[in-house]
Amino acid sequence: MEGLEVVLVNSEKDPVIHNSGSKIKDNNKMVTVVAHGNPKLIVDDKNGRNITTGKAMDNMLTKESDVWKNRESNEGMTIVLYACRVGCDLSDKDGKFIDESLAQKLSSSEEFKGVEIIAPDERTWFNSENVLGTYQASKQHSNGNYKYKRDADGKIIRDKDGKPIRKDGSRSDKTGNWKVFKNGEETKSYQGDWKPSNTPSWWENLTKKNK
Repeated sequence: MEGLEVVLVNSEKDPVIHNSGSKIKDNNKMVTVVAHGNPKLIVDDKNGRNITTGKAMDNMLTKESDVWKNRESNEGMTIVLYACRVGCDLSDKDGKFIDESLAQKLSSSEEFKGVEIIAPDERTWFNSENVLGTYQASKQHSNGNYKYKRDADGKIIRDKDGKPIRKDGSRSDKTGNWKVFKNGEETKSYQGDWKPSNTPSWWENLTKKNK
């Protein structure tokens, strides 16, 4: 590894994500971050904290990424967030807008002025070797949250550790989108099976970029 990627998941709890995330190709203008997340935050398992602001993200990247720490300026830099749904606006159970996504908020912060941030609006799926892309789960609500099993009284059924049991934890065939933000604005987006890059080819722009 060249040390350009940042992997924040626990290697023992999430070996598949950790192993495949560590193989993502990077370059000296693009830093990738592999982590758990949701529309409000990124989970930094490595350092035991949640990232919710531009300042917190900047501090983490300065600690974990030599490319970010040693950059001459923000101009031309791209950060790809391989963290579930961090590019999705926060909404209620009916899908009604509540707030902007974490990725959009990060892109509007002073710390990331001029930086291109690429983030998924659905879950990010991995196998043991690669990132598969961003897809919807097989059973999820309109706001993207998993559907959980319930008993006869309507209460969520939990496992022995107290975690809700999903109706179906597998991915569907319905792709999400890789959204691209800069200075607080969504500038473009690509289909969920696109491989995020700071230099997409003309063919990728033709076949994967959303119209």
